[in-house]
Amino acid sequence: MIEVIPQSDTYISKINLKSVLDARLIRTSIEQQIMQQAAAKPLTKSEKYSLRLNLVNEKEAMDARDFDYFLKLDDEFHHEFYFITDHAQIWEWIKMVNIQFDRYRFLSLSLKEHPLKKLIDDHELLLRSVIQKNLSYVENVTKKHLQLALEEQKAVVKKFPDYFVDTEIN
Repeated sequence: MIEVIPQSDTYISKINLKSVLDARLIRTSIEQQIMQQAAAKPLTKSEKYSLRLNLVNEKEAMDARDFDYFLKLDDEFHHEFYFITDHAQIWEWIKMVNIQFDRYRFLSLSLKEHPLKKLIDDHELLLRSVIQKNLSYVENVTKKHLQLALEEQKAVVKKFPDYFVDTEIN
């Protein structure tokens, strides 16, 4: 995230929108399978409790407009399913390619029109679908949920034009 020009200067690198979109494609492809695997097995009481507590905390973070905490909780929600399905290592790989997307997500949350409640509603729907073992619904909700942050792509780039490169991508 830092660019160093030897004997000159150090800059915070710009967000590469192409990298953001590529990270979304990878994560969406993998996470649909992760969520189906989670729905195919019973969640323990502890796993259900942890996920439900996360949702309560997400609502508190939303009400406080604490974007850092909200993003942390959002990541924890998704990470839990990788852990449940015994794919924690894949989550670590995804986090490495998601660096640009994570930076983008933080900016997108600062838009007043960003639907934080929609993200939480999606998480509740995902959890309910996993518990009910609704495999086809889980796949569709996962895909829509992971694309949500990109719906306001033009608004994010318009508000923060100096933060991005490769902004001509549709």
